[in-house]
Amino acid sequence: MRSEWNRLDKFRSHSSLSLDELVERIKFSLLEAPGRTFSLDSKEATLPKASVALILLPERKDNDLQILLIQRKTRAGDPWSGQMALPGGRYAEEDQNVLTTVIREVMEETRLDLREFSILGALDEIVSGSFAIRVTPYVALSKEKVAPIVTIDSKEVDGYFWVPLSFFEDKNNVKPHSVSGLGEHVQVPSYMLEGKQVVWGMTLRIIENLISRIQK
Repeated sequence: MRSEWNRLDKFRSHSSLSLDELVERIKFSLLEAPGRTFSLDSKEATLPKASVALILLPERKDNDLQILLIQRKTRAGDPWSGQMALPGGRYAEEDQNVLTTVIREVMEETRLDLREFSILGALDEIVSGSFAIRVTPYVALSKEKVAPIVTIDSKEVDGYFWVPLSFFEDKNNVKPHSVSGLGEHVQVPSYMLEGKQVVWGMTLRIIENLISRIQK
C-alpha cells in the first residue's frame, strides 16, 4: 500500500493574519504569479479541458474565509460520482474560454453568478489523478457580507457546504482515505466533513495550492 502524506507537512495556519491581510495576500499572489498552464507540446495539453471555482466567502467574525464545496450526484458512468468537489465542469464548444465555462457551470450547479463576484485569478492548471482531464481553478471572492443563496441543481448536485479555509490548514483534521486503482491500494490524505463527506484528490490539491500561496 502506497502513502501520500508528506506533502501536508509544510502547511501552517493563517491565524497570524487579519482577514483583510489574508485577502490581500491572495490577491497579490495571483497578480504577481498567475497560475501556470501546461505547455502546448505537453501530453497534458491534449486532454479535455474543464474549470472549477474556488469560491471564497469572508467570515469576519471568525477571521477566516469559507470555501464552497458541493457533493456530486451519485450516478453510473461518472468517475467523480458522489464525491466532494468545487463547482464547475467541462469546457463546451460554445464557450469562449475556460472562464466562460466556469461561469456557466457554476450557474447551472448552484445558481450563483460568478460575474457578481470578484474573480481574483487562476491557480495552477491541474490534471486529475486518472489523467482524464485538465482543470483550471479560478478563485472568486464574494462581495457580500453574508453567504449568498445557493440553489443546487438536484440533477447534478446532492448538497453543498461552506467550509472554513482554516479547517484544511489544521493537520489534526487529516484522515487516511484508501483509494483503489491500477491494481494497488493507496492511502491518501483527506478531510472528513460532518463525519462522512470526504474531501481528497484533485479538490484537495487545488485547496492546498491556494494555501501554499498564502504561506509564501
